[in-house]
Amino acid sequence: MKTGLNEKIDSLSVFYNVIQDGVIQAMKEAWLTRNDTGFTSKYSLFYHRLAESGYIDDFYGYIYNLVRYDDNIWTREIAKNADVSKTLISQVKKELQILNEIAKIDINLVKDDCPIIKGVEEKRSISYDSLAKEIKKYGFGIFSKYDAFLFDGNLNPILNPPDIKLSSLIGFRSQQEEIISNTKAFLDGKPANNVLLAGDRGTGKSSTVCGVFNMFKGYIKLIELPLPSIKDINVLIGMLKNAPQKFIVFIDDLVVDKDNINAFYPLKAALEGSMLNKSPNVLIYATSNRRHLIKESFQEREDDIHKSDGLEDTLALSDRFGLTILFQNLNKQEYLGLVASLAAVHNIPITEQLKLDAEKWAIIKAVRSPRTAVQFVNAIVSGIKI
Repeated sequence: MKTGLNEKIDSLSVFYNVIQDGVIQAMKEAWLTRNDTGFTSKYSLFYHRLAESGYIDDFYGYIYNLVRYDDNIWTREIAKNADVSKTLISQVKKELQILNEIAKIDINLVKDDCPIIKGVEEKRSISYDSLAKEIKKYGFGIFSKYDAFLFDGNLNPILNPPDIKLSSLIGFRSQQEEIISNTKAFLDGKPANNVLLAGDRGTGKSSTVCGVFNMFKGYIKLIELPLPSIKDINVLIGMLKNAPQKFIVFIDDLVVDKDNINAFYPLKAALEGSMLNKSPNVLIYATSNRRHLIKESFQEREDDIHKSDGLEDTLALSDRFGLTILFQNLNKQEYLGLVASLAAVHNIPITEQLKLDAEKWAIIKAVRSPRTAVQFVNAIVSGIKI
């Protein structure tokens, strides 16, 4: 094994991405110079990169994760439950044997004064059958490693997505139940709708989507799609449709620019489900402060010679959401009731003065909404004078 380590690594073809990994490249350099004066610096780089990865005491674990989350022709075929050719199966088994050998190497034994990196115990190994089973159940690549992403032309994992619980969102229970039921149907393989959460600002529309995502975390993936990236939504859906997981594409604060309605045609096609982009494992959830999505004043509509065409295009977009859930501001009684509930959590006495201050706060904010109530109570807790 020792004399042919680098040659065996370089022979990886299905798991070619492993060769490009920074830790593996540093290990190859260290092994190549193991009998030279430059070995110490090369080994130090290898040790540093492995330590930074968090696997300094588990080199096998590092190798396993490279293999487990790799995106290659074999993992994609396995995830689709496709018939894998015997030639490919044979090559994968051969490469897994090489990777198991790499995981067991004790490179530090070459020099006595090097920091110790432990290889794998003999009883641990990456087997073809167990790896295939994992991939069939949980998928492969980046989608099986992370739960939430941002797509801006590239797919970027969100390492710490918002941990919002629906139970922490006071009010709008009927709206929450609608989106929960729709999401359950989606996960169960039943017909489900793309959803538009529309209504007044500060009513918890975005938080509701995040709460539903957290409720079903482990069963669903969330991908945030910023407005400038809507033009690439078909590219995104193309990336998702062959994955075994189910995805919610989340568009926050959707509003259509009346002067650039054409930019939203890709979204319109995606909602409609054209022959090119229809995917049973993708739903689109969007929030908007406008039920019909368009941003323009009454005067602008009156002055628009082609107002009928523009309005029809915008309505056609909003109508393509199979389910529209409305979030409206609270009336005075509902608002003060919510303030009282939030105040009770912090053991704040519910006095007439508190109610007057809450109303004053709402007037300043020009809206009675759950967000306004939360901000008011937070201000009280922080000792801010109203």
